Amino acid sequence: MTKILAQVVNGEDFPPMNDLIRLYKKAFLDGNEDVVSDIEKAITSMEEERSKAASQFESITAEIASGKNKFLRLNADLENFRKQTEKDRAKFTSNIQVELVQSLLPLVDSFEKTNVEVTLETEKEQKISASYQGIYKQLVETLKNLGVGVVETVGKPFDP
Repeated sequence: MTKILAQVVNGEDFPPMNDLIRLYKKAFLDGNEDVVSDIEKAITSMEEERSKAASQFESITAEIASGKNKFLRLNADLENFRKQTEKDRAKFTSNIQVELVQSLLPLVDSFEKTNVEVTLETEKEQKISASYQGIYKQLVETLKNLGVGVVETVGKPFDP
């Protein structure tokens, strides 16, 4: 018991509460006021430490909850950013394809116009025409791959 009393007086680590209570009872029954007073101080000090620990626990718990909320918000923001970036990329790609098709359509018209207007008289002209027709077919195939197709309009009512 004197070891426990020494811990209380010296302010060392707190002894188990059961030992303090036993020592308190003995000192109280023996009428030893000094020991009773020291044990009461130790119990008060232990209660203050417990209160501090509880306060720190609440503070840390609130900090963790705040950090979790921040993480969830940042994660949601990142996901929204990814979706918006993908949407912007798709729109940008679509706009580029539209510009490309718009710039290639006059070439197709020129090929078709030339094919109608040219009269092939010599074998050399026929070879050149065959080469141009090959290029024309590649151009039309490229446009088909981009989703462009022929729309028959001659002799049909306008369909917006």
